[in-house]
Amino acid sequence: MQSSGTTSGAYFHQEALDLQRRLQSDSSPRARELAVEAGRLVKLFEEWNVVRPDPELKARVVRDLFDLNRAVLEHLGVMSGIRRSAPDLPGLQDDDDD
Repeated sequence: MQSSGTTSGAYFHQEALDLQRRLQSDSSPRARELAVEAGRLVKLFEEWNVVRPDPELKARVVRDLFDLNRAVLEHLGVMSGIRRSAPDLPGLQDDDDD
């Protein structure tokens, strides 16, 4: 790693934090697994504010963030679909059919 941080570190850090927050209300095992990965990335991106990563490491970790983002969106979409398909469970069905 090179000395002096990167400006992109703050952006990626915020993105990882946002993913972590989106998963907080979901207690499923998959959500917990995704949240752990988001936490790992949060810590790495915090380090980038101080120490610039090697280009290869940076590319790999940013790719990990994109993969995590896709996995979170897929997971939340699946969970949303499960909630919508459960009309017999009060409070879980979307009310946009009105």
